[in-house]
Amino acid sequence: MLIRSFSVLLFALCLQSCTSSNPTGSAPDTTSSVTQLTQDLEKAEAKSNDLAVLVAQQEAEKIRTEKELKQAQDALYQIEQAVEQSQQVNEELASNYLVAQQNVETTQYELSRQSQQYTQAMAQLTASNELMEQLETRLEERNADVEALERQNVALQTASTASFVSALDDFLSTLPSGSMVYNTPSSMVKGDKQTISLELSPSSGVENIRRQFAEREGVSLPAVSIDTILLSDQMYATLDASSGLGVRSLNSSKVMTISALTPNVWRWEIEAIEEGEQTLYLQVGVIASINGVEQKPVLIDEPKRVVVAVSTQRSLSDFISNNWQYLIQVLLLPFVIFLWEQFKKRKKAT
Repeated sequence: MLIRSFSVLLFALCLQSCTSSNPTGSAPDTTSSVTQLTQDLEKAEAKSNDLAVLVAQQEAEKIRTEKELKQAQDALYQIEQAVEQSQQVNEELASNYLVAQQNVETTQYELSRQSQQYTQAMAQLTASNELMEQLETRLEERNADVEALERQNVALQTASTASFVSALDDFLSTLPSGSMVYNTPSSMVKGDKQTISLELSPSSGVENIRRQFAEREGVSLPAVSIDTILLSDQMYATLDASSGLGVRSLNSSKVMTISALTPNVWRWEIEAIEEGEQTLYLQVGVIASINGVEQKPVLIDEPKRVVVAVSTQRSLSDFISNNWQYLIQVLLLPFVIFLWEQFKKRKKAT
């Protein structure tokens, strides 16, 4: 458009020039000049158009070239990035290869060391097997010796046991006889406590001993039992019971030095814990030195049966103590109902 305007302006200037230079000139000359100028102008315009097309093509080519250059630059940048990444990967691979090579060398060293240890262990195992065979041979010899010693020991123990029994019999045969007096309840009420006493006396008057024991211990004569027993300077007595009876010793020690001047009495407190048939276990024995060894042979070992009953009074007391809150509710409920009825009657009357 700019070139066309320029051509028109050039044509106008040429026309004006021709007119001014030949104001009175002939028409044919002017017409031919204009025609010539028009042709020249058209040629110039055609060349200008060609030039414009060429410029446009060059501009388009420039833009395309710039795009291709930009694409080439981008591709080059990507290639550079890929090259850098490839270099990093190569470096990592090289580092991993070095590490793997070091690991392989370490593993080979460990395998070599373990192989040496295995060889040494096999040598030690062979030596141990040889030593084991020698020890087994010695053990068989020792077992034979032990069997011989055991046979000798059995013979010695048999002789020692016979000697011990003989010495114990000799010791017991030298002991004098005396009386053992004790009381046991035939029945108890659950929760009650009673005292059981045991007296060892060198006296032999049965009835006098029973009567004196009953009076001193405060028990009835039928509950007192008396037996004959061997007496020594040192004697012991224990009392145990089944789970339904609780036993507590009232003496400081179960061993007592027997005296002919003062009563030799053991006392225990028993408590009836559970109802039913229960059992007391009484043991009495002597303290003896047999062949230089202290022994405690048992002279009396007998169970005593005790029946624990539940009295009606205690049962009622236990029931009330365990259920008093329910009894209060049952007893108060009728009274509360009565008061409520009286309240409703008064309310209706008013």
